[in-house]
Amino acid sequence: MRLIQLKNIQLLKNIFFFKTNFLQSIFILIIRLITLGVYFNFKKANKKISFKNTKNKNLFILDLRDAKLNLHLFSILMQFFLDMRQKYKKFLILTNLHTYTVVPSRPYSEEFNSLCNFLKKNLKINFITSGVYKSTNLKNANFIKISFIEGMFWKNNSKWSDPLNTKDIFLNKFKFKSKQIDLKLFYKKKNYSELEKKLKKTFNLVFYPTYDLDQKFEDNKLRKRGVISKKNFQKLNNFYNELNSELERRKISDFRIILLNKKSISWSKSKFVFDLRDFEKYKINFPEILSLVNSSCQWTLGSEGTLMSYLLLLKKPKHIIYVDNSHWPNIHTADGHAVPFCYKDLNYVNYKFKPKTYIPDTKDTLKKIFIDYKKFKNGL
Repeated sequence: MRLIQLKNIQLLKNIFFFKTNFLQSIFILIIRLITLGVYFNFKKANKKISFKNTKNKNLFILDLRDAKLNLHLFSILMQFFLDMRQKYKKFLILTNLHTYTVVPSRPYSEEFNSLCNFLKKNLKINFITSGVYKSTNLKNANFIKISFIEGMFWKNNSKWSDPLNTKDIFLNKFKFKSKQIDLKLFYKKKNYSELEKKLKKTFNLVFYPTYDLDQKFEDNKLRKRGVISKKNFQKLNNFYNELNSELERRKISDFRIILLNKKSISWSKSKFVFDLRDFEKYKINFPEILSLVNSSCQWTLGSEGTLMSYLLLLKKPKHIIYVDNSHWPNIHTADGHAVPFCYKDLNYVNYKFKPKTYIPDTKDTLKKIFIDYKKFKNGL
């Protein structure tokens, strides 16, 4: 029962607002009261994650049972999946009902499940979801176990996902490499194939900044323009305007700016924009849109967020990003958290202060985009 993750106040909201799960919420709340919180409580343990690292390369297990991940945290782990599969003869990921977090404001469990199924086919990863996998099986395996109720902390009582901790655990202790993934669909539905065929005829730049002035999705007033400063958002806006002006000046008709982020609802659309924010209308799910970008798009451009963390893991497109750490002054999220570790080794865009911040040089980057466009026109 996944609702046991919720706090009492959230259960009460489900009850008073007659949510679809209000009967379950009543049941959980009653059991908690009767047992004084002994049963149906999902309590956090302030313990370190457990792991074992040996020279044996037969089996590696990433144990995510009760990890209470969201989509962004899963993307942090995903940057290591390809190397995990390549280094060990067998790579397993253990999951259960509480691997993904229950957050009413971000109900993306369907996206999480479809992503796991997609990776299972793409990377040949064995996801074991029965929850019956015995802890004794870990004795003969290398493993990392992340659990909300058994331990998810590391140094200085900070979470495993803090950039320095992620680096220490995955890069330093296990020597895992952060790698981009060539995501592909092995079976393409008709509507997907038709959309892919259409996009193959144009040069495509995916555009995905957060821009939610009316706060339809973003409840934090400081994040109306995304997780970057107002100054750097303006630079991003200027980039967009200069790109459109250049397309207009050159009279280009086969260049598409693909608007992708659902939180980009306040963005002005030009005649060069192809709107894919509601890609579900094409009966395409989250991992399928990632595959479509990987197969059909030459560049991506955006600012910090969960969508960026997944797009940067795509191997084929080149990526331009705006990340300045302005919203997280005490944590350098750019290297390993908001941005995969591997991105700093890619040199097709000039950044002055990487990996702490990523603000591109507009003139130089536009020049590189149009060099690639010329190659596209010449069939290279």
